[in-house]
Amino acid sequence: QGEFECTENTGDNHGRVVVHGYHFRYEDGERFIPFGTTAYAWLHQTEELRRQTIETLGRSPFNKIRMCVFPKSMPYNTNDPDCYPFEKKPDGTWDVFQPDPQFWEKLDQSIEMLMELGIEADLILFHPYDRWGFAELSQEDSLAYLEYCIARLSAYRNLWWSLANEYEMVYAKSIENWEEYGEMILRKDPYGHLRSVHNILDLFPKRRWLTHCSVQSSEIDRIPFWQQEFCLPVLIDECGYEGNLPYSWGSLPAFEMVHRFWQSVCRGGFCTHGETYH
Repeated sequence: QGEFECTENTGDNHGRVVVHGYHFRYEDGERFIPFGTTAYAWLHQTEELRRQTIETLGRSPFNKIRMCVFPKSMPYNTNDPDCYPFEKKPDGTWDVFQPDPQFWEKLDQSIEMLMELGIEADLILFHPYDRWGFAELSQEDSLAYLEYCIARLSAYRNLWWSLANEYEMVYAKSIENWEEYGEMILRKDPYGHLRSVHNILDLFPKRRWLTHCSVQSSEIDRIPFWQQEFCLPVLIDECGYEGNLPYSWGSLPAFEMVHRFWQSVCRGGFCTHGETYH
């Protein structure tokens, strides 16, 4: 039992972001124009680097960040985090029914710090770049993990649900698995936060629980066609990364990154930035 006091919103609190046609706005009617950035694994870095990330974001124009719950393993991102979402069973597998309080408190604090900066946390629930076994959780364990996420995190007004980064690459999961996740979030999140699924090749099929398209593509000119096909807002959440890596995806000149933002907005969509300088 307990009590709470409900008051009107004040200051920069405009409530959740919701869909408005092919665009977005806050619950109080204020316009929201997504101007996103990406820091997939910032949650899993040292405390010093996490603090530096928040300080940098505080000086930036970005109002949305794509970030992962699970740690990420790929070139230039090879460290082990200081804690994990779950405790381990005696056989070394993850026990999703034993969340690690240290990890979840860190995630709570991170989302809250972003909220204080006016930044939406586009939270990626699954991804394939994994060497710890999170991408291979059983469907039963995955649903238990999602239920905990929903119960714990839904109260944050700046939360978005991204079911996956490059969902086709999470080979242990079928399209029916993803549909079950989407239906669960639709049913159990009492506040109706935004929901999407990020692709590597083909956009996730239209479903009643999708609120917008989260697209990986450099084909910016297709935004109007995707709008017509899905009747949803289109975010080019991965158009390539500005940087100097020896990979095609991480070597866009700064001018080209700006150009892709400009193209996206002029075609009625939105764009997300990323930097990959080594």
